[in-house]
Amino acid sequence: MFIVTCVYLVLNIFNRQTFLGRKYSHCEVKERQEALKQLLRLQHPFIYPIMYETFHEAGCLIMHQICPSGSLKDRIYKAKPLKAFHRKYTRCHERRPFPLEEVRLYGRQILEALKAIHEAGLPYGSLHARNVMLENGVCRLTDIHNTVIGLPGYYRPYLIQLPKICMFPSIDVYCFGRILYEMTFGEGLDAPCIDSIPPECPVEIQPVLNLLITTNACFEKGMPTVKFLLSIPLFHGVDLGMEVPVLKLSSKVVGTSRGLAERYEKRLSDAEKAFNRSTLSDGVFFRPISPVLSRVRKSGSMQVQYFLCSYPHD
Repeated sequence: MFIVTCVYLVLNIFNRQTFLGRKYSHCEVKERQEALKQLLRLQHPFIYPIMYETFHEAGCLIMHQICPSGSLKDRIYKAKPLKAFHRKYTRCHERRPFPLEEVRLYGRQILEALKAIHEAGLPYGSLHARNVMLENGVCRLTDIHNTVIGLPGYYRPYLIQLPKICMFPSIDVYCFGRILYEMTFGEGLDAPCIDSIPPECPVEIQPVLNLLITTNACFEKGMPTVKFLLSIPLFHGVDLGMEVPVLKLSSKVVGTSRGLAERYEKRLSDAEKAFNRSTLSDGVFFRPISPVLSRVRKSGSMQVQYFLCSYPHD
């Protein structure tokens, strides 16, 4: 069985533009095809492999093999992987935080994957608990192709409220902070950031969360680097039992990825400016029901509908 990512752009025959974005030029198609081919060949212990990919002017098709044990979020909610989203993640009484040792191990594995992705020159931007497969005690990241094919990040409704976090790799570090919070407390953070860490947080994790998801970190100091996070005691002493390989991509693909990352960052920066000009930013954080459910939520306000549902393709 396979997980399929299918993105097809609906063409508007009146203006020859796309309904969900824009029509790709022949050159752009070739660049993204080459990038996806190299992602297909990537092998890393903490990255989930792509089984099949195809990309052309009208859209793309990407396939992953299904992970029988499910995702990190499935583990938190004690959910069966193949059940529907609303059935798995609305049973809040069954969710459980992870023990400290598991938080340390899984956090180290995710950071090692991010380090490899960043050193290879790839923009990610799609890190969240449902995109981390958990297989035999090993975390493996999925959807590393999302920015390449022009898809927005999962936490975009929150990122547009955080002007300090609008560039790679800070975006991925912020997303890691949200995963760390979710593993620690057994529930996701329902706001872009928080003023202080809850007192029940283990003392080993509290200073790390202070660096990643507090108001001070998100609005004033900015995000630390992945290299710094790997050096702190919470993750530094974790034994992975293996040598972590280095990802290698051609210089052409790295250049293409950098260009895609810059477009992603510009769209995010433009959305932040639009949000700051709107009435939604009057000193109160805007909290969508869920970054996933908000994409299909119908709203009576066109202004709210824009920030919830407008996810432009690159």
